[in-house]
Formats: sequence, C-alpha cells, structure tokens
Amino acid sequence: MKFNTAIVLACTIFAISATSCKEDEVPEVTYDVTFTIVEPEADFVAVSGDELHMEVDLQGTKAIGNAEMLLIDEMSSDTLFTYSTTTTSDFLTMHEHYIPSVTMSTMCHFVVSAWESNYADRLIEEVHLTINP
Repeated sequence: MKFNTAIVLACTIFAISATSCKEDEVPEVTYDVTFTIVEPEADFVAVSGDELHMEVDLQGTKAIGNAEMLLIDEMSSDTLFTYSTTTTSDFLTMHEHYIPSVTMSTMCHFVVSAWESNYADRLIEEVHLTINP
C-alpha cells in the first residue's frame, strides 16, 4: 500500500512539474528605427538653383514599413519637397536630389520619419538648413 501511495505521489509531483514548465517565450521586438542623415548636414547652407542632395540610412529593429523625407520652410510651413516609400526590409537607404528655388534666405528643416503602420506613431529625426538666393 505504501508503495502505491509513493508511486501516486511521485506521479502527481511529476505531472504538476511538467504542466508548470512553459516554453521559453520569445520577447516581442519593439519597433525602433535609427536614422543616419548623411546629407544635408546640420546647419548646411544651400544656394537656390544648386542641387541639394538628401541621403538617409534607416536601420530598424524589424521591418521599417514606411519612410518619408520632407523639406519644410520654417517661416511659411510650406513643404518644398516630399518623398515617401514602403519597405519590408529592416534597412533602407533613401537618396534624392532637389533643386530649390527661393528669392530670399529661407530657413528649412529636413525631416525624416518612419512608422510601422500608424502615421501618428512615426519616429522622427531632423536637421536645420538654410537656402540662400
């Protein structure tokens, strides 16, 4: 009788141990993007009529999804240039050229952003530059 009780007790302990062991859960990777703005550099001075190079490398912790480059006039809030793309890669290089045309010195910010699926949740990096006539 004691032998049967010992077997039942051992089986019960084994069953409880086996059900309490869970597979290692894989942590969810959060959406994050590192921006490397190659051009233009911060406080760059461009000249109206000359080609402005805009180049950015994006590295994500998972697929980047959506990315955008904007050149915005700080005084009028006008968007002078826009470029957007989608990707399923975790790395993206955006390289565009723009020829600005201004009649007076214009302070601008070059804005780069990325978002997985919701534009309101986008991550942003920016540099300021000047465009002279």
